[in-house]
Amino acid sequence: MRNSVKVFVAVSFVGGVTAMLLHFTKKKKQQFLEDKIKAVSEQSKEQPFASPAKDSQNKYSAVQIQEDDLHAVDTATDSQSIIPGIAIKFNYNDNAQNISETFFKLEFTPRKASTEPEIVETSILRHVNNPTGARLEKMIHPTDLEKVISICKLTPTKNIDFVSSANGRNLFAIGYSDKKAIKTSAVKKRDPVTKEPIEYYTTPAHNVLWIVSFGTPYDKRPHETAALAALNDVTFKNVAKRLLAAETGGALDLGSNTAFVSDLQKTALLGMLMYRKKRKTDRGRVSGDVTFKSVIDGDENTTAWSKANSFVCLYKGYSQDCAKDGIAPNLLPEIPMSSTIDSRFDSFMKEKFWQLPNLADSGPTSFVHYKNVSAIAPWLGKTESATKTPDAFFRHRNVLVDRAGEVI
Repeated sequence: MRNSVKVFVAVSFVGGVTAMLLHFTKKKKQQFLEDKIKAVSEQSKEQPFASPAKDSQNKYSAVQIQEDDLHAVDTATDSQSIIPGIAIKFNYNDNAQNISETFFKLEFTPRKASTEPEIVETSILRHVNNPTGARLEKMIHPTDLEKVISICKLTPTKNIDFVSSANGRNLFAIGYSDKKAIKTSAVKKRDPVTKEPIEYYTTPAHNVLWIVSFGTPYDKRPHETAALAALNDVTFKNVAKRLLAAETGGALDLGSNTAFVSDLQKTALLGMLMYRKKRKTDRGRVSGDVTFKSVIDGDENTTAWSKANSFVCLYKGYSQDCAKDGIAPNLLPEIPMSSTIDSRFDSFMKEKFWQLPNLADSGPTSFVHYKNVSAIAPWLGKTESATKTPDAFFRHRNVLVDRAGEVI
């Protein structure tokens, strides 16, 4: 099992800075909705999770699929690549680690909440911040969500969020656990004699329980050409590849126990890149065009993505200790990335990034790895600035953590 990588995510939101962490950790004992479905064999991925034999219920079913079934090449036809919907269940072990995911193809497309707005405020969505008006276009229909929770045996929760894919074609509802206290690697107290750590800082956090698509049939294709054209910035792919290389130590793998979680982490990182560019543009402090390259480099009014030597070295295509040669990394020219990074990045972009849920979506600005944190930042775990707006979603109002370690 690979060593875990722990990450902080600083979130920039209207009115100030808040904290966000993406966490996949131990599940509490599930309290399922009343089970009205037939038992099925886990050995048969073709066997549908069928509802009771009532005509009005027959459409509410799901079939277990493989992760590879979530993507298709852009040359695929609609009939080959569009399915009614998907659900993803995250599985955890007793050591608070995400160990696998279960993927489902839904035989129906869950509706948007806007189709029946009158039932939302007394439903499973009643805890969502400001579930009214135009926001209902971004929310799943509560009755349909309850159907998916039942047939896929997901954990019911009041902590629900909504995000889109990077190409904007797929919408997703995200379910999070109740708040947990997570032990970080930042030392709070050391033994006065041995200087060994005896107490660590903790941070409140929520983990990801499940993901459900809704609103429109799930499209497996990246639609990369159209998505890149919509960005209107030719620097994106080069910057994205270098950023992922720098944030993952050159491996394009953030150390998760499953490849799928690692892909979600990388998707979130690039979502943060996109959001930071939008924020720089909206603020209007930068003279000239804002590009993804300028988001990394910073300017006289905004900070660079990271000034750490190891980040700059990896971003520019060198080993992470390139500063040892006596030349400041920021003075070195960019060189081509390794063929291994090129290959892994191209596969990620063609198969995963554009159509997967961006758990960060709007708000985040940077990653800081736990292993590099010597103390908990004062803003970590506090989201007061986000709560000032009635439109703040769950990820804006709460701390989410990714592979932060032991649950206290």
